[in-house]
Amino acid sequence: MATTGGANAFVLNITELQNTVTTASGLTPFDTLSAQIGQIEQMVIVDEKRIAVDTISVYTSGATIQVVDPINIGATGGLTIAGTTVYGGTGGSSGTGGTGPIGPTGPTGGFGGAVTQSLIPDTGLAYDLGSLAFPFRSGYFGTGTVYIGTGAISADSEGNISFMNGFGVTTQATTGATGPGGDIGPTGTQGPMGSSVNTGATGYTGATGATGATGATGADSTVTGPTGPTGATGPTGATGATGPTGATGATGPTGATGWTGPTGTASTVTGPTGPTGPSVSISNISAINQAAGTTVSLNTVRAYMSSVGALWIGSNTGSNINIYGQAAWYVYGATPTSTQITLTSLNSLTSASGTPGVGERGDLVIAIVTDITNNATYRITGQQVGTHIYFNYSIIIEQLG
Repeated sequence: MATTGGANAFVLNITELQNTVTTASGLTPFDTLSAQIGQIEQMVIVDEKRIAVDTISVYTSGATIQVVDPINIGATGGLTIAGTTVYGGTGGSSGTGGTGPIGPTGPTGGFGGAVTQSLIPDTGLAYDLGSLAFPFRSGYFGTGTVYIGTGAISADSEGNISFMNGFGVTTQATTGATGPGGDIGPTGTQGPMGSSVNTGATGYTGATGATGATGATGADSTVTGPTGPTGATGPTGATGATGPTGATGATGPTGATGWTGPTGTASTVTGPTGPTGPSVSISNISAINQAAGTTVSLNTVRAYMSSVGALWIGSNTGSNINIYGQAAWYVYGATPTSTQITLTSLNSLTSASGTPGVGERGDLVIAIVTDITNNATYRITGQQVGTHIYFNYSIIIEQLG
């Protein structure tokens, strides 16, 4: 190993190992040189070509040591540089050096092939895609969105274009109305005249033109011409319309009544029989009951009115039925009332409504109910026929459907 340094020669300092001062004062130049050579002999192992010290430092403070020959580090030895140790046996790294200077800009590269990642510029609003002089021919985009400033343009899978402004309002692009027609262009140049050799067929004769105006009357002649023959008699004119009828004269006096004629013989001929009138069926009307508490029945239902005006309804089939409907009371001296009727799993007679509380002859209750089990609708009418002291209601059942 050798050291260089010009006027400021570098000296190997082995004070950490030898604890020897290289620049002791009071020594002669020969003694100093001898001491330095002795120190070097102790530092260098000639056969192994290596320095036998732990630390190499500069002799002159502030200067550096430049190594111009390779340093051989043994298999178990190491060299520590700026806190990082390099071992001869492992070939360890000496640490990452500082970043070198930036090289010159290379030539502009070409761009082509398939793109496998997003194209994102390193600086916003700094680069263009094409130019006015060198535009792209076509651009193909999917159903994504093209953003221009704060606005956006997008298309769905059917090609419908939508525009969205910076406030989030979207407008659907539609075909505008057809603009007005342009002006008619000038008439083109007339073509050459056709051949006169082959005459075409004569066209149809046009309609006769209008009669021209009558010419001016000539001057009076002094010579009378001969009288012409008498013309034929013209046809007789149509008969004129009949005139209006005159007013009716006054009625004459009534004549005397004549004698009554004899009675005619009775006719033995019977006139035709008239058409048969519509029939009335009473099969859907129950008997009328005029005794309170007596039951009347019709088809699938039965009912009676109690002496206090309560309506009772039961099944007339021997099986349970379901009854739904409404009832209304019209009682003298009271406001009309109504109630809803709901009787499920009905068999025996059951009260369908409350009592009116007051009464008078002519008081009325009307109930419309439906037996949903047998799909039949009934009207049940009860009316008081007794005085308000003795309640006595008549009742009748009618099947409506």
